[in-house]
Amino acid sequence: NDVVSFDLPCPSRYLVGGDVKLTIAIHDDKNNDNNLIGESCISLASILASNGNEIEVKDIKVIKPGDVTTNTKTNLKLVFRGAKVGMIKMHPKLSATEYTRVFISLEDGQSKTALVSTSDTNNGLDFWIDPTNWFGFFSVQLFRGDDVMAEGKLRLLDCIQGSEQEKTSSIVTMPSSDLEIEHSFFEAGFAEI
Repeated sequence: NDVVSFDLPCPSRYLVGGDVKLTIAIHDDKNNDNNLIGESCISLASILASNGNEIEVKDIKVIKPGDVTTNTKTNLKLVFRGAKVGMIKMHPKLSATEYTRVFISLEDGQSKTALVSTSDTNNGLDFWIDPTNWFGFFSVQLFRGDDVMAEGKLRLLDCIQGSEQEKTSSIVTMPSSDLEIEHSFFEAGFAEI
């Protein structure tokens, strides 16, 4: 089972006849010759409306171009995660004995440092999220003194699920150890007074 993910920054750009279609092509990679077994096209309308829930599409007929029938079928599990504008508040789970500080940055230039010995990690590290950085990654570095001891990346879109009342966690995989980061997302809006 392979997991494939792709960015769909503006679904309406792919709208054809009131629907968004996804073409699935299955290749045979056994001999590294990448032969096409077949392809199919499915509707993404129900997946786009799924609000982050997993949708299973079963028995998709996969037909080789030029053929009219097939016995080949596949099953897919699809999830659409909507991108939002707002603020992420991150809470790295650090041990004071292991590291002295954590540095988190985004490709758009935003960066925050938290000292493990202070309440910085309890108060959270805030990052503004909008279409300019949706498809980016957080770079995470753990320090002991001035030395980088571990580093890893975290996909931004994985952090904007949930709400301000609900904290979710992500794991940043690093060569020496993994780091858990709790995060909450505060969706942008306006207040009327």
